Amino acid sequence: HYPFIQFSGGKCNVQTCPSSFFLCNLFGLMLLETFTQQFILYGYFFLRKVESLIAHYMQWS
Repeated sequence: HYPFIQFSGGKCNVQTCPSSFFLCNLFGLMLLETFTQQFILYGYFFLRKVESLIAHYMQWS
């Protein structure tokens, strides 16, 4: 998704960085944080959906 950022052990690859190494790592961390937040959000909605499906199924059986 983000071709100019490559993580190698959590750190950015200097060759593929658009700017300085520090900024790249900072940007990478921000992306990681955003991704984590999205993941938690989608995970939460997914679990709620599953929960309602299970409840629906329990009613019918």
